[in-house]
Amino acid sequence: MPEQIDFIIKKNRNRKNEKNVSALESPPETPDRFLRPYGNRCRPQYHQTPPSERPRPAYCLTFGKVTVSVVPKGDKPRLRLGKKDKLRFKSQFDQVRREGVKVAGPGMVAIVAPSPDGRIQCGVICSKKYSLLAVLRNRARRLLWESFRMLKPELSVCRVLLIPRRKMMGYDRMQATAELTALLQKLQVLAPQKSPSSLG
Repeated sequence: MPEQIDFIIKKNRNRKNEKNVSALESPPETPDRFLRPYGNRCRPQYHQTPPSERPRPAYCLTFGKVTVSVVPKGDKPRLRLGKKDKLRFKSQFDQVRREGVKVAGPGMVAIVAPSPDGRIQCGVICSKKYSLLAVLRNRARRLLWESFRMLKPELSVCRVLLIPRRKMMGYDRMQATAELTALLQKLQVLAPQKSPSSLG
């Protein structure tokens, strides 16, 4: 009996030095994102500046008797149309129809009237008589607005109303600009240096 007591006492003393260890293995520790204190040293630390662009010469596109000069972007400010350049109210359209002079071409109709406020303004009317498809009507409006935008610096002070005709469905931008140039020359609102005869 005393021997069994001594064995139990010794066993309890040995348990004091033991430690409870979980049977499940702990997940491995993931390394930090940057292995070095200053990031990845393989990448260049200097600042790379983009190469400077060389000046590009302007060139011209010729379509029939109309020559359009194209200037690279950044060399010349682009002409843009704002709200003040467009006819927006019904009273303005009525004034152009009432006081304007009308000239018709194969692809469009142009009406020019004096401007009471001294501004060069334009309006475009494209109804469902032109086409039942909104895609074709919107394309005709874009052609007329772009043609007016290119010719605006050479126009005298007036109000212009443009109405596309069905033949314009086969036009591209150059053809629309050429026809609008001819109509505005007949109405004597386009500067003479923009005349196709002077360019040809």
